[in-house]
Amino acid sequence: MKYTENEMKQILEQEIEIPKKVDERLQDTYSQIRTQNKTRTTHAQKSWRKITAAAAVAALTLTVTGGTAAAAYLSEHTDFFQGMFGNTTKSSQEHTQVLADPDKEDGMMADLPGKEYVPVDEEKADALIGGNVTEVNITKEIGDHTLTIENIVTDGNGMLMSMTLERQGGVTALYADDETNRTKGAYFSQESNFFFCFEDQDGNPAGEFMYVDTEKSTPDKYYIYDYMIWGSAENTSNQPRLHIYTYPVTFGELQEIGGTDPEKRDQIEVTEDYVDLPQCETIPMQSLTQDDTWICSYSPISMNINMSAQAPEDEAQDPYCIKYIELKYKDGTSYIIFKQDELDNTGYICGVNNEFRLTYNRIVNPDDISQIIINDNVYHIN
Repeated sequence: MKYTENEMKQILEQEIEIPKKVDERLQDTYSQIRTQNKTRTTHAQKSWRKITAAAAVAALTLTVTGGTAAAAYLSEHTDFFQGMFGNTTKSSQEHTQVLADPDKEDGMMADLPGKEYVPVDEEKADALIGGNVTEVNITKEIGDHTLTIENIVTDGNGMLMSMTLERQGGVTALYADDETNRTKGAYFSQESNFFFCFEDQDGNPAGEFMYVDTEKSTPDKYYIYDYMIWGSAENTSNQPRLHIYTYPVTFGELQEIGGTDPEKRDQIEVTEDYVDLPQCETIPMQSLTQDDTWICSYSPISMNINMSAQAPEDEAQDPYCIKYIELKYKDGTSYIIFKQDELDNTGYICGVNNEFRLTYNRIVNPDDISQIIINDNVYHIN
């Protein structure tokens, strides 16, 4: 199935709201490509470090209690749980400020929120979502790269996915390092001639943040943990599909052609390919209402907030109206999910109409929550 880029964009734009995300993703890739060579000089070089045998042994070490050796709980979903929710290969980061535009000498600074990662209780994760984790293990050859989708879990609002991308001689399609893991996630490089996204069966793509585990990955194989938010109005997506766009030229070449001959670029054919993924058993979400007003919905992996309950209607479609989100637990501990400009303990955040949707960066037991705090509003959970 082939289309010119112009035809593809016309088809995608027939649906006004969500399909724009595909075009935005492509335009964002172009933008990142334009700055890639500039930013690479300021970014730390990729440092792929294999997990050593000693580290692997340490992860499975027997704990000794009262003189008796007892094996730590080990889930069949260990890699998935650790990659999505754990801190074995993720380091917490402090809030800092960086130059808003390194190419300008105006001194304008931007906030880079801190991130906190915590250990994952695999037994708890298994009890909460283990039965909902779908083992996929689908492999797709895309040019000289190999994409393998391993595990998926979704609640209809958010979706978490683990996958690998491989290429003998080094992965070139995706640009990823510790800097992208902290900012906008991995993105397709100027050397790539393809990009892919995940969408529902109606063609509505999910917004995503691709975290590449730089500790576990090697130059030839990237371990990717993808945090996604469904952009469709109805949270019913339980069978995602992979959508691949392939060009006859690389993005770098496409960018160059677009700069010199936009009309020629519009004539370049785009080949599309689809791969249906298995149906997933959706994790149920709980809903919080107050005075007959829906406040939010939440599950062990994500949350969906009604911005109309937090701001006047003329501001309720602006995600910036959400300043603070915290879960307080019955045992006195808490999980600060979001503190605007200062702390971002989410996997991914996406505004959809008047809803503020996010995935967590840790597992949450809804039954442990005593209060949900959004901005200055405190909601008690019965």
